[in-house]
Amino acid sequence: MTGLGLWEASVDTLLFKETGRVEIYDNNGEYGFRGTVRGFDLSKIETVSLKEEGGTIDATVRTPLFPGKTVDIHIEIDGDTLTGYAVLPLVGKVKIKNGHRVKE
Repeated sequence: MTGLGLWEASVDTLLFKETGRVEIYDNNGEYGFRGTVRGFDLSKIETVSLKEEGGTIDATVRTPLFPGKTVDIHIEIDGDTLTGYAVLPLVGKVKIKNGHRVKE
């Protein structure tokens, strides 16, 4: 599984720039995600679909932050660095940059 561990990255939108954290973990052989950004609890992330290829993860997830909607996430992991983006309902594409592994 690619990218397991705790990651920290800059989240950049027109509305705010913040540092977010996401944990990528092994959930009984499937990917699990939980995180926080700007005080929002993202601990209940449900994976709808996921494709992993090399150091790239493309996922569609659901979170209570956007009830009834899905979020598309694209992340690229190279060693201990992470970049990518998320497509959020009503917000659009949000850049994820300067990501680094905090803990394995």
